[in-house]
Amino acid sequence: MTEYPSKRADIRLFIRAQRPSDWEALYEIREQAGVRPGVLAVPYTDPELFRERWSKTVPTMQRLMAEALLADGTTVIVGNLGLNRHKLSGADRADIGLQVHQDYQDIGVGSALMTAAIDLADNWFNLHRLELEVFVHNVRAIALYKKFGFEIEATERRDAFVNGAYFDTHWMGRLHPGHPGQKA
Repeated sequence: MTEYPSKRADIRLFIRAQRPSDWEALYEIREQAGVRPGVLAVPYTDPELFRERWSKTVPTMQRLMAEALLADGTTVIVGNLGLNRHKLSGADRADIGLQVHQDYQDIGVGSALMTAAIDLADNWFNLHRLELEVFVHNVRAIALYKKFGFEIEATERRDAFVNGAYFDTHWMGRLHPGHPGQKA
């Protein structure tokens, strides 16, 4: 477990690997009104099906958990990031998916998760490219991704149907700035 900066003095943030017992906390975060629409989750999903999905070991998936240590000594899972490495000819790329507990947004959870993911991608998995999809109206998330070197590469119009309406999404990508395969 590695500690990362928090914008709140009463909360310490740690990043660690996912444990099988984390599924309930992840399900609860995903079901929050301030999280579910941003991760394209459908309401009323069967918790048991969610548990089965998250309990499966996928060799190409690295799942990071953000855990907050509160002033009273309790710990709370406050976010997670999935780094899903591609296979075969795309083995030097990965997709990222991120979610942060609605009560712990804007305190550094996303930055901590992204810092850990970039470290894995650049220094351990030798990934050339990271990719993600984000709603065009999610200004905070776009700013976070740009802070870590992601650029908007495309916009898909009416790409996602959420809560009775279509929304546009941006496809964003980040090229490893020092990757040995980088061409001049």
